[in-house]
Amino acid sequence: MFEPAPALSDSSVVPYRTAEEAAALMPELVQSLETLDPDYEKLFAPHREEHAALFNRVSLDLGGGDERGKTSEALLAVAREEQRLPAALMEKIYDAGRYLYICSAGELPPNLQGIWTGSWKPAWSGDFTLDTNLQLAMKHAFTAGLGELMEGYFRLIEGFYPEWELNAERTYGCRGYLTNARASNTALLLHWGKWPGVFWTAGCGWLAHFFYVHWQFTGDDVFLRERTVPLLKQIAAFYEDFVLLDPDSGTYTFIPSYSPESGTGITATMDVMVCKDVLTSLVHACRVLDIEQENLPRWEAMLKRLPAYRINQDGALAEWVPEGAVVRSAWARVT
Repeated sequence: MFEPAPALSDSSVVPYRTAEEAAALMPELVQSLETLDPDYEKLFAPHREEHAALFNRVSLDLGGGDERGKTSEALLAVAREEQRLPAALMEKIYDAGRYLYICSAGELPPNLQGIWTGSWKPAWSGDFTLDTNLQLAMKHAFTAGLGELMEGYFRLIEGFYPEWELNAERTYGCRGYLTNARASNTALLLHWGKWPGVFWTAGCGWLAHFFYVHWQFTGDDVFLRERTVPLLKQIAAFYEDFVLLDPDSGTYTFIPSYSPESGTGITATMDVMVCKDVLTSLVHACRVLDIEQENLPRWEAMLKRLPAYRINQDGALAEWVPEGAVVRSAWARVT
């Protein structure tokens, strides 16, 4: 899925895919550790310098004032007792997110528990949970000036492409890509049960968004051409084969459809949103690069066939586009 680090001298974290790979790497890793001077301050100094250089790129001042000296526990108690969110607590939350990301991002992005599992049997296998946990771990990377740490994320996602292609073909007979909602050293659709990830066809588009965001922040047209557009084209191909055109409304229907943590049904709003994001980003990228002129009309026509979002009786965005759609709870076991 991904290439191990090229040399142990380059990194003290060496990813591997199989027990055989781990066994082959172990002697060299042990030897490299044995040559280290076991002086904590000496070992910590270069880490402190590198971490500080990343962490101090940005700062957030919301007016925390004297409360900045309080512990997180004390600030949480203030929030609970006084029914207010202290500015100092929000500053700490922002700093904590950057701290965790800097510590966990490297050859690969942070997994579910980062590097703080503390167990050989972590919850959800300590995997990459792709329907929101992975995104939340690194959502602030660019705005925090940590864009170069995103390369581990891109490496992980690109390593899944062959399996995503198999998922799309074997599950729905479609071209393009389809992801599992969870991944470790594989993103194959292997999980069946109460979490119907096999119906989560929005997954690849959801994950591809950060490829487009990378270009928006960096202006790197080479990245856009060579890594973003090819990914978006594959996802668009899946949608071309998967969606059904309703002859009455002239709009697309997504079935089966899955709204994570909610249930399965017909045309989840998330499906429409992600499909729209993929096609909009793809069309814009190709116009910027002046490529794919023959395919642009087809993708633009697909955008026009996406159904409108629905507002429910409470004035909120409905989770499902069809009113009265049959929805099965995600907590029910799929049979």
